[in-house]
Amino acid sequence: MTMTVARHLIDAESFEGRAAEYEASVARLLPLLEIAPDKFVFACARAESLFGVESLDDPTGRTRSIQRAALLTEQLAVGLFQVTGAHIAGRTDSVRLRMLDATIAVPAGPNHAAHQGSWRTAFWWSRITRSDAASEQLARYPVDRLRNTGDGSWSSEFTYQWVSILQDAWLDDLREQTGRVNSLATNEDISGPEGQYRTDHLLRPPMDVFDALAAGDGKRFEHALTDALIKYRTFYDTARSRTDPSGFVSVPLLALACWAHDLGLPVTVESDYIPRHFIENPDWVAELTATSA
Repeated sequence: MTMTVARHLIDAESFEGRAAEYEASVARLLPLLEIAPDKFVFACARAESLFGVESLDDPTGRTRSIQRAALLTEQLAVGLFQVTGAHIAGRTDSVRLRMLDATIAVPAGPNHAAHQGSWRTAFWWSRITRSDAASEQLARYPVDRLRNTGDGSWSSEFTYQWVSILQDAWLDDLREQTGRVNSLATNEDISGPEGQYRTDHLLRPPMDVFDALAAGDGKRFEHALTDALIKYRTFYDTARSRTDPSGFVSVPLLALACWAHDLGLPVTVESDYIPRHFIENPDWVAELTATSA
């Protein structure tokens, strides 16, 4: 039986024209990355907002506009770590990054935005786009570098352990990661009550979905995914958060649904938070780029 988790109510009329605004903003930011790589954080945020707003008109993910927004968001999220990864490897030249129909050259170097949260975002996007090369590169990125990005910031220990689990899942054996998330102290978020609420609704649920995926348990996966979608909706269905475009689609849950589909697990849960076309069509990037040539 198909389970449907409705997206929280969004005043779509208030976002009319916003897609064009976000697209223009990203277009202005991309060439700036060649001289100011610190703008990555703004470019990534704008692309993510563009993707979210596009999902209002196309919650299934079938149109070219939302697919281009998705691909651009992935290219920026992963590109951040290609640039910092090149720096870690000792490179001092520029890294050429493909951004839809253009190519930019960004100097290799450290970046404060290359933290554990942005690493997870990049990894999730690599699974949505089915970019095994990006997943491989991210899986080999040193976790210690995520702990020290140069700005003195620090996150709860379990966030770094979660990255390690995802890296091991990609590089080694997914099945062997079963149960590892159970040891993560996600009830000890160091950022206080507000951070704990965010962890309980946005970070812990994808861990449980992942654990069911690692175990290859389709029934548990469906239950965990449904529960995670409901908690995601609860978080964003507030006056403060419901108009945040980054909450219109759950990137972590979409990525896990794509991963499950590719491994043969059924994904019968339906929700605008996880656009169906991205899940069911692993070749969507190849088809998009073929029509762009």
